[in-house]
Parts: sequence; C-alpha cells; structure tokens
Amino acid sequence: MHLQVKLLRVLEQRQVTPVGEEHAIDLDVRIIAATNRPYAQLSDETQFRQDLLYRLNTVELTIPPLRERSEDIPLLVDHFLGVYAQKYQRPKPGLSAATLRALTKYSWSGNVRALRHTVERALVLSTSNFLELEDFSLPGVNGNSSQSTQNLNLEQLEKSAVLTALKKHQGNISHASQELGLTRTALYRRMEKYDL
Repeated sequence: MHLQVKLLRVLEQRQVTPVGEEHAIDLDVRIIAATNRPYAQLSDETQFRQDLLYRLNTVELTIPPLRERSEDIPLLVDHFLGVYAQKYQRPKPGLSAATLRALTKYSWSGNVRALRHTVERALVLSTSNFLELEDFSLPGVNGNSSQSTQNLNLEQLEKSAVLTALKKHQGNISHASQELGLTRTALYRRMEKYDL
C-alpha cells in the first residue's frame, strides 16, 4: 500500500526524484497497467487505493483468454518458433497442418504464456526441423494423460534440455552451451546442479 501512495504522487505531479538526487525531474509517460483480478477485487480499499485505480483506469481494455480467440494461435506459434529458433541458433522448424489444428483447438489455461512455454520446450527438446504434435506434450491430447503435466516442472525440463544438448553435440560443452543460449560457465553450473 505504501508504494501505491508513491506511484499515485508520481502520476499526479508527473515528476519523480531519482534516488540520491535533491531535485525532481519532469516525466512525460503513459502508463499501461494489466491485471487478471476481477474489478470487484480492485474496488476493495484494503487491497488497492481507489484514487490510484481512478488514475490508472482511464481506458479499460478487456482481453479475452486465448481459448476464446483461437484465430491468434497460428500467428503466435509462428512468432514464438521464430523467436526461439533465433535464440537457440537453429533453423525455424515447420509444423504439420494437423499439429497446428491441434494447437489451435487446445484449451490454453495459461494463455499466451503457456503457449510460449510449450513452443519453446518443443523446439528445445526436438532435434528435428519439423515438429509433430508429440513434440508438444499436451496433456489429454494424442494419448498424453494428465501425468504429462508433471513434465512442466522447470528443473526437469532444464535437466532434459541440458542432457539433450550434450547428447546431440557428443559432450562438446561449447556447442551445447551455444545451442542452449548459455555461457560455458552457466552450462557447467547446471551440469553440476544435475550431477551430469
């Protein structure tokens, strides 16, 4: 709550005093704020200052969940494949039409963040330049039971990615670290962490 007071003051005065400075500097900013909380919760004075809510809520946009705008999924998948192919320095993989249809029909409870994570995991763990539905490990799809949700454990995913990269490059630390987007030192730390 005490930070909300400070933010409100900055928004009202359009000035901020940097740490260690004596004089305020003028600001010319626009604030974009996002929440997944219902508006009724934000109206609770014990959780959120109403004067700050008034300042922030000039224009309100409601974005429906990803499952309600499935037409965005092919564009997002293509975008994330490009981003992660570049990050991991490998060719952008293709997708079959059936795989893209399945991704589009899937109910993404984690919205865009879940889709992004799933695409990155599929690209990291696959050695092929063409991704199939099995590469995406979607619970309840194509024989994947809810047990596969255990595969979302980040430590397990990281360990698996490190193992895959090391196997692919026959233990060459330089090549494996490049593929993972890590420094050699960071890869050594992960190898030590997972006793590899």
